[in-house]
Amino acid sequence: MEIMVTGPVHGHFADLLDQFIKAVAGSLGIRIKPQGKTTWIRPEIERGIEADGCYYVEPAKIATALAALSRRSNNVADYPNPDLAIEVDISAPEADRAAIYAAMGVAEVWRFDGQTLTIERLDEHGRYQPVERSSFLRVRADQVPRWLTAEDLSDYEAWVRRVREWAGRELHEQ
Repeated sequence: MEIMVTGPVHGHFADLLDQFIKAVAGSLGIRIKPQGKTTWIRPEIERGIEADGCYYVEPAKIATALAALSRRSNNVADYPNPDLAIEVDISAPEADRAAIYAAMGVAEVWRFDGQTLTIERLDEHGRYQPVERSSFLRVRADQVPRWLTAEDLSDYEAWVRRVREWAGRELHEQ
């Protein structure tokens, strides 16, 4: 078991990435179901993990999650594994988090180290490979860091509006 103590910088970047994903998906009309920082305990793989943020993108998974929510189920076994997870790694984790996500079949993981974003896709051999672009949101990995580190964040709502406008303009036709 790894116990991570997260600080303000970690929380800041995790929140920005979460808002970035929601803003881009909303602007592009891509339906997602955020699942927050759910702790995924999976007895079948004898492991568990808590992402900094995770999301359903596949319609069947969204439907299953919404059905479980409508029953007010708080049992993680009633929910499918997420399609997309974000990990903010300001300090290197000791646990092999990639192996846990791979065992769960999480299709895409976004990793941010405070400067660089890497988007990884699960390949047919159960290993993550870096890719240039998210298959879910059409955004390139090199397009994201400026929104997290270089943009004016003095007005949070204005930042979200700018992300949405940028996504609508830059990503809509891709």
